[in-house]
Amino acid sequence: MSGSDWDSDSDVSDSHEIASAMNMCFVEHLAQQHAPRVTQRRRSRSPAGPEANRSVREVVDADGTPRTQPRLDVVAMIGNALKKGDVRGLPAEMSVEQLSAQIVEALRRSSGGGEVARAVTQALADPLNTDLRNAVLKGEMSPEKLVTLDELSLLNPKERAIREKARLDRLNQHSVDYLEKLSLTVTHMYTCPVCGSQDCFANFRSTDFVKWQGDDQTPTLLRCCKCAHSFRQ
Repeated sequence: MSGSDWDSDSDVSDSHEIASAMNMCFVEHLAQQHAPRVTQRRRSRSPAGPEANRSVREVVDADGTPRTQPRLDVVAMIGNALKKGDVRGLPAEMSVEQLSAQIVEALRRSSGGGEVARAVTQALADPLNTDLRNAVLKGEMSPEKLVTLDELSLLNPKERAIREKARLDRLNQHSVDYLEKLSLTVTHMYTCPVCGSQDCFANFRSTDFVKWQGDDQTPTLLRCCKCAHSFRQ
């Protein structure tokens, strides 16, 4: 037997070829045992026909497999929210469903997208937002005007007052009056001549007696904490 028959490189090459052939046979065997599954869209069994399946839309996954996903009925959601208000204010020729459809159509034409639709729906469904609901039902606020309201205008009166107070507090923190109050001292030694309150901001000033040779003390400037009246003492 020649030396080439026992060459180590030849043995390694043959081993790789045998292993590759076995792997290919194994893969072909698995492919024959498990045929590819065909995925089809499940049909509705409802006797109502295609009308009952109107709220379902087909979505294709990344791998191309179709699936079904329910579509939110925004018209019904807005209609249920409007029914919490005084529906007697609606015109005779208008129904809640028709008004809801007009609002949804206005939302589609607006450029706000889903965020505006969510904010409008939540605002109409808010139990404390009675004024907004009734204004829409009575026609005082058109659907086109409704979808252009900002976030603050869509809030109920209580929440709007809280937001407005917080906004004013933030503005006051940067005002000159607010910064001045930080340098003043609250005293109860003096009484306001206007309202009688004894809570006052005091600005105690001093005089350089050596420099100015003054004999009188510098008056204390006071500002009432209650009525903001300024006076000297």
